[in-house]
Parts: sequence; structure tokens; C-alpha cells
Amino acid sequence: MEKEERIRVVVRARPYVHAPEGSGNTSRSSRREKSVDDQECVAASPENPGELFIYTDTDRTHAATFRCETFLPSTCSQQDVFDQIRAREMVEAALDGFPVTIFAYGQTGAGKSFTIFGKEDGVTERKMALHEQDGLLPRTAQELMNAISARKGEVEYTLRVTCVEIYNEQVRDVFDPRKETLAVRSSKTHGFFLENATVVECVTAREIVRVVKAAATHRAKSSHLLNERSNRSHCLISIYIDAAPVKSDAPDSKLGGKRYGKITIVDLAGSERASDSGVVGAQLRETCHINRSLYCLSQVIQAMNAPKCSKTGKAKFVPYRDSKLTMLLLDSLGGNCKTLMIACVNSSPQFAVESVRTLEFAMGVAKIKNRPTALLTPHEKLIKDLKEQIRLLKLENMMLRARTPGYFMDHPNHGLDSSVLLGAPANEYDEQIKQLHACDGYMNPLKTLQQHSTGVHQKLIQQELRTL
Repeated sequence: MEKEERIRVVVRARPYVHAPEGSGNTSRSSRREKSVDDQECVAASPENPGELFIYTDTDRTHAATFRCETFLPSTCSQQDVFDQIRAREMVEAALDGFPVTIFAYGQTGAGKSFTIFGKEDGVTERKMALHEQDGLLPRTAQELMNAISARKGEVEYTLRVTCVEIYNEQVRDVFDPRKETLAVRSSKTHGFFLENATVVECVTAREIVRVVKAAATHRAKSSHLLNERSNRSHCLISIYIDAAPVKSDAPDSKLGGKRYGKITIVDLAGSERASDSGVVGAQLRETCHINRSLYCLSQVIQAMNAPKCSKTGKAKFVPYRDSKLTMLLLDSLGGNCKTLMIACVNSSPQFAVESVRTLEFAMGVAKIKNRPTALLTPHEKLIKDLKEQIRLLKLENMMLRARTPGYFMDHPNHGLDSSVLLGAPANEYDEQIKQLHACDGYMNPLKTLQQHSTGVHQKLIQQELRTL
């Protein structure tokens, strides 16, 4: 059974940007060197780097305190960010068949898009070398291709890429802006999914770069008082990884069979107050849709962290269907993904209150537990389920034996095996599992195994009743 793990949360601070009083403008034209009196409102504890202080007053006497896995100060380079969030581990997990999600959240102008994409004119189709300001997406693409090259000869990989944006609660295909809005469908087997999204197969890192360019240049953008280049949509880029071992019967093969990993990188639009950004007309409508979808996301987080109902023991209703964003993030929040959130905050004192709100949201996300699961073919999944069922049946038989008076005195060599109780693999059934691999009609062996287990179960119960 897959283990639960919490969503990882790291915090990145954008360098101090001075804004003219009353405007809140963080555009490049308003930047200046910090004076002696200018201090960043975000600071890490010297004793505990994972403990953060957000100073909410100018004399730095009052601070909100938060805890996170890693704090990335404003001096961190893009390469430092890639290394410290352990992005390489997530790439390796995706190559092994796990779904992986990295998403950036924060106020508008806090550096989310820079963290994800970096400079818009950094990586190009003709220039593959990474620039020092390139973000997570181009670095992840490069690392992915490097990792695939390292596994060459063992596993064959096929990469397919999609890129969509959620603009005014409509899902648009970034690869084909002329296409009509995409519908979000749902099924019991696949959950929520997009219908008719453009899929681009990639062979090299150079081809993946086209995703970077398309996502960075085709997204809806506009300028307002808080940000001169404000993204007006949520952007989701997914890299689908089909992995098949070259020799599936090799004993040292890294993969037991075909697996389907995925890396999803999400650049969320920034939250903003219309009174601060000064937007009107179409921009005001965009702001309303952005804030509403982020509110729905916060409601999902809150519902997932709510205690179970005392009477029924069931969890409270989680409103995933309230927005397209929460539908598409279903697996990333409480699902089968390895998920990382990057909370981006602005270290300028005038944005301290917004930074506090961002980190309050992040602390809620950090409480969510996922159960990462490698995505297998139906055949491989059946084999895995059979192994797990055998382990549970052995455990059940052992527990029944333990409840039979005098059994262990008569059978001293049949004591409870701690390795079985701790979930050791059923080695003695490996030959049967291999046969199931080669057998098309593997439901008959499964039925036989279940019947045999049921018979043993009944005999043990009868033996226990006779001894009472």
C-alpha cells in the first residue's frame, strides 16, 4: 500500500522593490537601490531557517511567524531554487511513473512567473544553453532529457506535452489559440480531464523549449498599478512520460513494466485587490475571475483540512467542481501526486499584509496528505494488486492463527513472522506472479487463489470454534 506524504511547501521572497507612495507599483521603472532605512519584511530565524517572520510594522516589533520546509531568500539564484526544492528528485520520480506537480502561488507581482519561466528571452529554440535567469520549466526540461540519457539502453521514453490556460473560467489551448475553449470532462476511471487538448510529442529538450515559448508569449497579459506585466490566467503545462523497459523480463530492470509518469507545472495568476490595482472594465472582470478561482482553491484546502464528521466519520464535502482550476488540480491536492508548492512573497514592507495571507494559505496546503502512486498499465496494476492481496491474506491467516488457543505450542515453527506483519513481499508466490504475467486469462488464477484462501479461512475459524 502506498504511503501518505504531505505536500511540500517552500517559500521564495522576491527582492525588495520600491514603489511610489500610494501607487503600489512594482514595475521595473520604479526600482531603486535600498536605503539604510529600507528593510525587507521577510526574514528567516537565525536558529531555524525553516521559521519565517513577516514584519507587519515599520519598526519591526510585530511579526507573524510561519514554518516551511525551505526558505529561499531574495538573494537565491534560479539555480539555487532548482537545487534547494529538490527538483531533480521529482524528475526522477516522474521517470519512475509517478505524477508530479509543482505550482507557484502568491500575490500579483511576487515573482511567480519569473520563478517558473524566468526571462522571456532566455531559452530560445536556437539557443539551448540555460541562462542564469531561466526558471524551473526550462531547467526541468533540461534535467529531464539529461536523466533520460543516463537511462539510455534500460528504458525507452516517449514525451508528450500539453499547455493550457484558464482565462475567465474558460480553458484555452495555448498551443492552438484559434481552437474553441476546451471542455473539462470527468470519469470514474480518470477523474477530471481535458477533451481535445493539443498534444505535442517531443524527442529533445529543444522541442520542449517550444512549450516555454508558447506558454510565456501566448498567455493573456495586461498592465496595472501593481504589475506592469500581469498574467491574467492560470497556466498549466503537463509533460506526459511513457516509460517502457527495453527488456521487461530482465531481473535488474529498473521498471517492472510500462509506467506513465507526468510532470505538471502550474503558474497561478496572482491575487489582487481591485482598489489597489486600479483595474476597470475588462481588467476588472479578469480580476474577479482570478480572485474567485483562488477563493475556490482556498475553500478546497479548508475543506480538506476540516475534521471528519463526528457522527458518520466521513470527511466533509470537498467542492472540487466549483471551478475549472480545482477540477484540474484534483490529483495534486489529496490525490496520487507528489506535489510541491512554491509560495512567492514580496519582501517590500508595503506588501507585508499580502505576504501574510499568502503564507497562511501555504500553511493550509502543507497539512494536506497525498498518496503518491505510480501509474501502471491495467495488466501491471493487476499484478501489483495480486501481490498486495497475497500479502494481506498471509497477514490475515497469521492473525487467525494467533487467536487459536494452543496453536503455537503445537506449531513452534509457525510463530508470527514480523517481516510478514511489516509487509514483506510474498517471495514464495513470485513464480505464480511470473506465470500471471505471461498469462492472458489471469482472472482464473486469481479466482482460484481467492477460493483457496477462503477455504483456509473457513478451516481456521472452525478450528477456533472447536477449541472454545
